[in-house]
Amino acid sequence: MRFVWLALALGCTPESGPTPSLPDPTPVVGPLQGEMRLSSRREIWEADLCVAGGDVYVSDVSRADRSTQVGVVTRRSAQGGDPDSWSEPESLPTVVSPLAMHHTLGCAEEGAAVSWSVWLDAGPVHQLFVASLRPRGLQSQLAEGKTERSPGSLSAVEIGRDHATVAWSDAASSSLVAARSADGFQTWEQSRGLALTLDDVWWAQPPVMTTTSAGQAVLVATATRDEQLGVYAMTLTEQGDLTAPVRLDDGLFDTLVDRRSLSICRHDDEVAVTWAQGHGASDLVVVRSLDGGSTWAPARNVSLSLALYTSTLQCAVRDGDVHVAATGVSLGQGESQVWYGRLGPDDDLQGLTIPVLRPASGSHLQLQVDDGRVVLAWLQARQEGSEVARPYVGILPTNLVPATVQPRTLPVTKPAEYRWSFDFRVREGTGYALWVGGKERRVLTFARFTL
Repeated sequence: MRFVWLALALGCTPESGPTPSLPDPTPVVGPLQGEMRLSSRREIWEADLCVAGGDVYVSDVSRADRSTQVGVVTRRSAQGGDPDSWSEPESLPTVVSPLAMHHTLGCAEEGAAVSWSVWLDAGPVHQLFVASLRPRGLQSQLAEGKTERSPGSLSAVEIGRDHATVAWSDAASSSLVAARSADGFQTWEQSRGLALTLDDVWWAQPPVMTTTSAGQAVLVATATRDEQLGVYAMTLTEQGDLTAPVRLDDGLFDTLVDRRSLSICRHDDEVAVTWAQGHGASDLVVVRSLDGGSTWAPARNVSLSLALYTSTLQCAVRDGDVHVAATGVSLGQGESQVWYGRLGPDDDLQGLTIPVLRPASGSHLQLQVDDGRVVLAWLQARQEGSEVARPYVGILPTNLVPATVQPRTLPVTKPAEYRWSFDFRVREGTGYALWVGGKERRVLTFARFTL
C-alpha cells in the first residue's frame, strides 16, 4: 500500500502554528446563476436539498410565526432552480408542539418523496409518514408505536426506476424495518421486520441506505449485541424481506469502541460504507462491495496516523475509487480540520488535510464527485467558536495534483448568517446550495452557480 500526505495551503499547515486566519479577500467560486430567498417567516429546524435531472427539491421542518404547529414544508423548481421557477410552498399536515420531528428527502428523475418522523408527548407516541412530491398529494402513515425513549430515525428515502424505499430503526421494538412502494407511492408494503438472528439487538444509529442500478436496496446500521457494537449490512429482497445481517467489521477492530458518522455511497454496483470509531483519535474505516452489496471486502482503516476526533463523515464512489471526507478536531493542538482521502482500486491511499475555523454549530461537510473533480463544501466560522459562518468550496482534481487548491466562498449577494444548516450538491459542473441563516433560524436561501 502506498500512502501520501498532502497539506492544502490555507495560511499554515495542520502541524504548525495557530489556527489559521481566513485570506482576505477570499476567492469566489462562480459565476452565480441564480439566488432565491425561499423563506423568512418561519422558524426552521432543519432543511434538505435534492437535485434530479432538471428538478430541484427543497424541504424543511419549521414552525410558523406565533404558532405551536410544526410541520414539513416543500418546494420544487422544474427549471433547475431558476429564481422565477419555484412553486408555492406546500405544507404537509402539522402537529402541535412535538418532542422531536425529523425528515429526509429523496428524489430521482422518476419522482420525489419526503418522509418524516414525529415524537409526541402523549403516550409518548412515535409516528412515521411518507408523502410524494412528484406526483403530488400521495401520503401514507408507515408506522406508529409507543416508546419511552427517543424514537428511531430514518435513513434516506431512495427512489428507483419502478419503486421507492424507506427504512428506519424502530426504537419501540429495537428492530430495523423497511417499506417499499412499487406503484408510484400509492401503496407501501412493509417488511416483516428483520428476522434477527442476533439476540438483544438495539439498532444504535439511524440506518443508511442506497439503491443499486439493479434496484436492490442496501441497508447498513450499527447494532449492539452482548455489549459489543458492530456494523451490519443487509439487502431488501424482491419479496420485501430484509436478509440476515452480515457484520462488516468482524475480527478487525476492538468491538467495544464507539462507532459513529455512518455513511454509505454507491456508483452503479460499486457500494462503499464508511464510519469513524474510537474513543480518542478516530479510525476512519472503509468497506466496499463490487456486486451491489452481495459480498463485501475486508474492512480497511484508511486514517493511519491521522490524529483527528471525527464529527462528520462523507463518502463517494467513482470508477473503483472510494473518496472519504471528514471533519473533526486534531488531538494535541485542538485545531479544526477537514480531511480528504482517496482509496484506489489497488488499495493505494492518498490524503490531505485542510485547517479550518469550524463554527460552534458544526461544519455541515459535503462531498461530491462530478466530472473528474472532487468537490468539498463546508461551513467555516469568521472567528474561532463563532456561530456566524460562511460556506467554503474546495475543488480538487481526482489525482490530488496540485495540492494547493485554495478554498473559495459562494458568490451570494443576499447577506445572511450561516448558522444552522448547509446542504450542497453538484451536477454536471453546476453547484447547488441551501442554507438556513438568521439569528432566529428564519432565513432559507437557495443559490446555483457554475463550478
